[in-house]
Amino acid sequence: AGGGGAPALGAEEAAEVEELEMDVRILEERLGSVAADAPEVAELTEAVRWRKERIDELMAAATPRAAAPARDPSPATPARTPGSARRPTTAPDSSARKSTRSSTRATPVHPVPATLNQEQIHEVFEYYANFGRTSVQNYQDTIDSF
Repeated sequence: AGGGGAPALGAEEAAEVEELEMDVRILEERLGSVAADAPEVAELTEAVRWRKERIDELMAAATPRAAAPARDPSPATPARTPGSARRPTTAPDSSARKSTRSSTRATPVHPVPATLNQEQIHEVFEYYANFGRTSVQNYQDTIDSF
């Protein structure tokens, strides 16, 4: 992202901008492949809009305040607070970009898609419930062994 006058981003911010731009491309491709009246169009559009806003926020934060021209967000767009910078529920298919991810970076947890049926939701719940119990039990066993 950027041209000759691009602001200097830190390594973490540059990586986030790159990932967000990749997300936007993937989401726009998905948006182009669904029917205009499909129910997921609104979610995809919102996900693209949010990512573009986040890119703008990161770029604005990297630009020195004196040289940063204020870009007026549309009045329909609510102002984001630091605590509200969470991703919307629609996440791109992460398998499409797993090979490009660095193994040293923590992989973000993507939200569960809204298309799961009750059985799948129950399986996910059981997995995490058992995972937590197993971790606690392993910890307790380790403590007890001393």
